[in-house]
Amino acid sequence: MAKLKANDVGLFLNTGTTAVPVWKVLACLTATDIDLAVEELNGDSKCGIDREAGDVTWTGSFEGFFKLDPTSTEVSGENLLEIAQAKTKKEWKISNSDDSYYRAFTAYISSYNESAPYNEFVTFSGELNVSGTVATAPTP
Repeated sequence: MAKLKANDVGLFLNTGTTAVPVWKVLACLTATDIDLAVEELNGDSKCGIDREAGDVTWTGSFEGFFKLDPTSTEVSGENLLEIAQAKTKKEWKISNSDDSYYRAFTAYISSYNESAPYNEFVTFSGELNVSGTVATAPTP
């Protein structure tokens, strides 16, 4: 059984359009996550226990090292700060190079942090509030 290494997966931001995507990788990324939570509908009563799945909430997170001079194929802290301040939804994907591992979604940056401890590299981190569903394969 082949296993997927985290080093082969990146978080990408679409800087183009939905019709003509231009995917840029988050530079110097050290971690990315995507999490699903299902709210529970609780209908417990004297008639018995009745619990069902309710609303689904997706969130994502990322962290990495701040890069002052990202290349034309990269996104880093300055870009992320601008996107967070604009409060706009963007298209994101987490994938490997051949898209055999693929998670794509629309989200806005709901929190953003830059950290600069003395004698260490400046890092960035953030949370993504996902709207809708998460695609598991590219659209043909």
